[in-house]
Amino acid sequence: MSKPPKVLLTPEQFERAVREGHTLADRSLKLARAMLVDGVPTVQAAEAAGVKPAQASQTKARVLKWHATAQSRKLSAEDFMAAKPLREALMEALRPEMLKLQRAGYPVTALVEYLAANDVTATPEEVQALIEKGNV
Repeated sequence: MSKPPKVLLTPEQFERAVREGHTLADRSLKLARAMLVDGVPTVQAAEAAGVKPAQASQTKARVLKWHATAQSRKLSAEDFMAAKPLREALMEALRPEMLKLQRAGYPVTALVEYLAANDVTATPEEVQALIEKGNV
């Protein structure tokens, strides 16, 4: 009776680890996934990928290191930025609506109020600069 495959990472953990890391060629990603997610033994995965077992072990260790780094951080920079975008980014995102208001004749002070209604604090000078910069 053969023993079940040794799975080290869930597919989600693997994806997060790979995002944490730098870059791996597609071939190396497939190799790492086979060993870490699918539980294929290193020697067998190396043979299927046409690499030496030592190279396969190195690839596996690299992804596991990325996984450890990802696990040590509760919130990634990407997730933080998505949850709390910079004020400037929010203002840029609201530019099309500000353009509509400006074309409808609303003054800069109304645009400041519009931003405030969308939880963005800005001065009339900042809004004016944005308008002039981007031709809002």
